[in-house]
Amino acid sequence: MDILNYTVDKEAFENNFGSFYYVTNKTTGEKCVLLKISDALKDEKYLDQVALVVNKGNKPIPGALFMRTFVKEGEDWFGEYEYFEGKPMSFVMSQKRNSATIKKMLSDLASVLDGFAGEGISYGGLTPESVISCVDGSFKIIGAEFYNTEYKLEGNEDIYNSGYADPKAEGLKFTNKSDIYSLARLTATMFLAEKFYTTKDYPIPNIATLKPIQASIDQAVKTDEKFDSCGDFVNSLVDFKGSCPFIDHGSQVATYVYVVVVVLIIILDWCANTLGWFGGSLGG
Repeated sequence: MDILNYTVDKEAFENNFGSFYYVTNKTTGEKCVLLKISDALKDEKYLDQVALVVNKGNKPIPGALFMRTFVKEGEDWFGEYEYFEGKPMSFVMSQKRNSATIKKMLSDLASVLDGFAGEGISYGGLTPESVISCVDGSFKIIGAEFYNTEYKLEGNEDIYNSGYADPKAEGLKFTNKSDIYSLARLTATMFLAEKFYTTKDYPIPNIATLKPIQASIDQAVKTDEKFDSCGDFVNSLVDFKGSCPFIDHGSQVATYVYVVVVVLIIILDWCANTLGWFGGSLGG
């Protein structure tokens, strides 16, 4: 399959920005990643603004995946990225990770977000959908262009998720304090194995090893003071130990139990229809 001047090698993943493909440029032979924009974001005025953000160029920031080009073809928009290999964090939420891995992830993300701030950019909507867990063990952020337009997609939770976008950001005008807020909510998500929040408050499990991070998340989310930088927030988390309690909170276990129950129902239904179980025993 071809898209524009690219040969599609395979689909990479889908997230709230759209569908990502591993592709090869037919002219240069270069491997890269191509994004086909989600239908939920197809607002011409908005996407024209995204194109302006892309075309003005962005200084390289380690760990930030910026679009190199953004073009329209027919009714669809496509963005090209340098080649990267990985999946959004939302795809791997059920995997258990130790505290060292979590801390590395948060440190990587804080470095990128503070790099944005140094260039006068605020990300604004950091979620598990926009954090890429790469095969080389690094963590990168994708999608900054979608949050730095003058025209905003009011009410679009595909990018302004209510659990992660700072509710105090007036008119969706974000600052580095907004990024500290998002990173803190993401930190809570990592410990709770929840993709999204739908309420104003976030719960923290009653687990002793997580107690030291409670005050830091509270300061970043519930106060106006927050921290001076995302790095300062992450550095305040040095005391947490152990592993992320995904299994304790049902991510994988619930899935396994659900599958077992479904299989048992199928087996029992087959037995009832084929062998006459239940009907005979119940006098049917």
